[in-house]
Amino acid sequence: MQRISVLESAATLEEVRYMSGHFHELVGDRKGQWACDLDQPYRLIFEPHENPIQMANTFG
Repeated sequence: MQRISVLESAATLEEVRYMSGHFHELVGDRKGQWACDLDQPYRLIFEPHENPIQMANTFG
């Protein structure tokens, strides 16, 4: 439940990328999905509900 609370409180996925839990984008046949660590060997895999994925402006 802690990881879900982190997701709910974040305004963008870019915010969770640097939080504990190792949130990261997946690649290959899972492109468009994200994952975070749970208790090993488990992880939570999810698809953002926004299209395109809302990212923070890091160049501005």
